[in-house]
Amino acid sequence: MSDLIVLFMLAAAVEAVWEGLKPLWPKGLRRLEEEKGASVDRIGVLLCTIGAAFAAKLDLASALELPFDLPVVGSLLSGVLGSRIANLWHDCLGTLDGIRRDKKPFEIESGL
Repeated sequence: MSDLIVLFMLAAAVEAVWEGLKPLWPKGLRRLEEEKGASVDRIGVLLCTIGAAFAAKLDLASALELPFDLPVVGSLLSGVLGSRIANLWHDCLGTLDGIRRDKKPFEIESGL
C-alpha cells in the first residue's frame, strides 16, 4: 500500500478519534478557544497526527527519496501533512453532513 494512501487513512482515523474525544475536553480548553481565539482543534490534531505518524513509522520523505540528515524529519513532515489531510476530511464530512441535513426532495419540471 502506498505511503500516501496510508497517510490519508491515518489522517481519517485521527480526525475520527479527535472528534470523538472533543466532548471530553475540560472547560479550560473550551474557554481558551472561545476567549483567546486559540485554535485548540488544529493544534490537537497536529500533535495527534505527528504522534501517529511516528508510531506508524510513516516517512514520506524516504518514500519520495528526499535526503534528510535527520531520520525523524520525514515522520515529522508526514505528521504535519497528515494534520492538513485530517482537516480536509473534517471539511468534506461536514459538507456531506450539511447536505444530508438539508435534504429536500427534487422537483423536476418537465416543461411540457
